[in-house]
Amino acid sequence: MINKACTYIPLIILLYSSLLGAQPRCPQAISIGLHEFGLFFHKNKGIDADLVQELARRSRCEFNIQVLIRAQIWHELKNGSLMMSVSGLQAVDREQFVYFSEPYLIQKNMAVLPAAIAAQYPEPKDFLAAPKLRWGKVKSFLHGEQLEPFIRQLTNQQRIDEAQDSQQLFEWLRAGKVQGILAHPAAYTYYLRHIPFDHRPAIRDWAPADRGIAARLVFSKQHFSTQDIQAWNALLREIRDDGTLERILGRYLPDFEVQRILNHPLAAGQNKSPKSSK
Repeated sequence: MINKACTYIPLIILLYSSLLGAQPRCPQAISIGLHEFGLFFHKNKGIDADLVQELARRSRCEFNIQVLIRAQIWHELKNGSLMMSVSGLQAVDREQFVYFSEPYLIQKNMAVLPAAIAAQYPEPKDFLAAPKLRWGKVKSFLHGEQLEPFIRQLTNQQRIDEAQDSQQLFEWLRAGKVQGILAHPAAYTYYLRHIPFDHRPAIRDWAPADRGIAARLVFSKQHFSTQDIQAWNALLREIRDDGTLERILGRYLPDFEVQRILNHPLAAGQNKSPKSSK
């Protein structure tokens, strides 16, 4: 297990471009928090790391990447010691202290369970009815409107174990500490490939009506204004519209998954409403 609770890996990115048009404001180096998240970010590589590099190149801002656990990222965004983050899920309580960008990609949470457990308890109601089974989640993660009621019920039953990051969560699943978790394809694709499970877990869609989770850039209100967010949104649209986002995703995901993400109705450039997801 990799413990990043107090790990800071400074990675200063300062790249220049000759792109024309309005640039986001960057009066100082921007501290940005990334967290262990499979193909999104692992050991300084991944979709989110590549996106930050592209934002730096186009904005001509300096980014100081800090690798933190997810709960600490939200805490530091709230108190202003961290300026930005990535892959954030919009929620009303978080809007008190951060701004969210337009979505830049959509992922759907799937249930990941040992095959025998999945066969015996094929639906959320079956799992809820088995009091000896435990569920794992990453601390501070949200899972969308369709799945949060399930998580709340397990929380009320004191059957939730909270991991520091996604790698620890999958290690718990392998060890049998928990009998089920929720994960995005970009997370379970990575961890099922790199963690030696004796038997491959089953992947189940426990929320067929769920439209997916919108990943957004996150900005501390202590450092950014609504006008700043408009400029960053314009930059995100450029990255999508000129094919750069597709190329970034294609480095890590199969083509069918890339196209599903890019063509999703919640994706940036197709639905501009800031309330398009939770």
